Amino acid sequence: MKKSVLGIDIGSYSIKAVEIHFGKKGLEIGACHELLRRDIGGPLFDESARAGSSPDDASPDAATPESDGPEESLDPKSSPLGDAIAELLASHNMQSDYAITSLPSDQVSSRHLHFPFDDAKNLSQTIPFEVEDQIPFEIDEIILDWVQVRSQNGESDILAVFTPREDVGQRVEDFIDTGLAPQVLEPEGLVLANLCELFPLSGDELLIDVGFRKTTLCWLTQGKPLAMRSIPIGGEAITEALAKDRLVDRDLAEDLKRQQGIFSGNDLSSPYESAFKCVEQLAREIQRSQAALEETLGDSVLMPSQIVLMGGGSQLHHLDKFLSKHIGIPTTRLAALSPGESQHLIAAADPLLFAPALALALRGGPTARTQLNFLQFEFAPGFDFRRLAREHHTSVRLATATAALFVLWFVLSLGLNLVRAHRVESAIAERIERVFPGETVPAGDPIQAMGKAVSNYEQRADFLGVYRGNLSALDLLSEVSKRIQPDAGVTFETLQIDRNAINVRGISRDFEGVDRIQASLKEFDLFQQITVSDIKEASGGGGKRFTLAIRLAEEN
Repeated sequence: MKKSVLGIDIGSYSIKAVEIHFGKKGLEIGACHELLRRDIGGPLFDESARAGSSPDDASPDAATPESDGPEESLDPKSSPLGDAIAELLASHNMQSDYAITSLPSDQVSSRHLHFPFDDAKNLSQTIPFEVEDQIPFEIDEIILDWVQVRSQNGESDILAVFTPREDVGQRVEDFIDTGLAPQVLEPEGLVLANLCELFPLSGDELLIDVGFRKTTLCWLTQGKPLAMRSIPIGGEAITEALAKDRLVDRDLAEDLKRQQGIFSGNDLSSPYESAFKCVEQLAREIQRSQAALEETLGDSVLMPSQIVLMGGGSQLHHLDKFLSKHIGIPTTRLAALSPGESQHLIAAADPLLFAPALALALRGGPTARTQLNFLQFEFAPGFDFRRLAREHHTSVRLATATAALFVLWFVLSLGLNLVRAHRVESAIAERIERVFPGETVPAGDPIQAMGKAVSNYEQRADFLGVYRGNLSALDLLSEVSKRIQPDAGVTFETLQIDRNAINVRGISRDFEGVDRIQASLKEFDLFQQITVSDIKEASGGGGKRFTLAIRLAEEN
């Protein structure tokens, strides 16, 4: 029986929906439609996103839903985004039993983990503990999923992705009034790997979606998603820079960008300094991301065979040639990869703009490259018995099997909870051993041993008259300052230095900025442990307020 899947891409410029039918004869592209957010109005869509913008910058997956404008609705029972989705589906009579959408890449964080085993059961039990040690959240505050990117000689490399539980809840609420409940919620960057099922990609590319407000990267290796990143530069930033260079308003700058671009001559130079710096910064961030990935995963990470561009912002004249020249990797646009089997897509929709929505719909197929899903626990989709009856015509057997599985799940859950409780106790014991290496920890009284160790260290510091590492407070302040990149979007409010730690409170533009600070500070050997905590929304929507604690290394 034919299965219909609806991929819904919620972008900061528009909402796109693609319907794909999977049957015995393969897949068939159905309806493909777009609803511009500037045509909707309402409190969700701010004026900067509505005025003077162009489809050229419409990003298929530049999804920044609630951050793109005020979140309040005139009707507290209604979601403006939900109303927009419902309007798009109803106006084009798009219906499906299986819908898939995504979370914006800048709301998702990831970690690469290595394990000396590759058993799926052991990985599922161990990954949450490993991730919890590396993030400034409690494990019950996030939704976590993972994918195995490499398995060799009994060892595994894992890509773990997580997002705040409240962000998943918000996305679920967006769909409450649409009459459509998504079955899958994927990270928007990683889901691009599913395009390998439709386009002639080798599986070792760097996919780049240049969106309206941000650019999303997805590294592929052997057809699997290896890593993702969000860069806060998109078509809107280039337009605003060009308006500044040419001293024109934003509408005219958009038209000029579409018609003339910003580059001139065979050397791809530009007379527009601000706009040129914008695309140069984009190229540098892509290179920096590749270098960081190689540093994380080692020499096993190969240079991508090519860069494949998509998204409305990728239509900028000669952007592919510019990136190829500055990054040193052949670059092309996704539409140029469709001379044969995928040519029929051109008639249905422009693959360059609808690529992320296509990737989401392909996620529901039998050969999907990704299997991540943030709809877990209380967000898990309900079981639709009517759909199962229509598809399989064996409702009685399915009902019986479902009941049996439920009983089995209940029994296994009880056993799994007992195992998890034992692992938590073991993990606590191991952490205590790491805090007091080589010392005997008094049973039931680790605080006394910790106080003794701290007292000994303070006495030594008083005797030397310096901070750890034989550095003064000014030296430590200098080390922190030079490791905070100006473009990280971070502002420090307070900074306190004592003999064994540095405590900072500040504001970051987003989660990624906090991660970049943490990674940069780790490069200094004296900074032994760096912990980010107490992340909260800054008043007035000005970013993320956080606390940074830097523990200085012990003396050798």
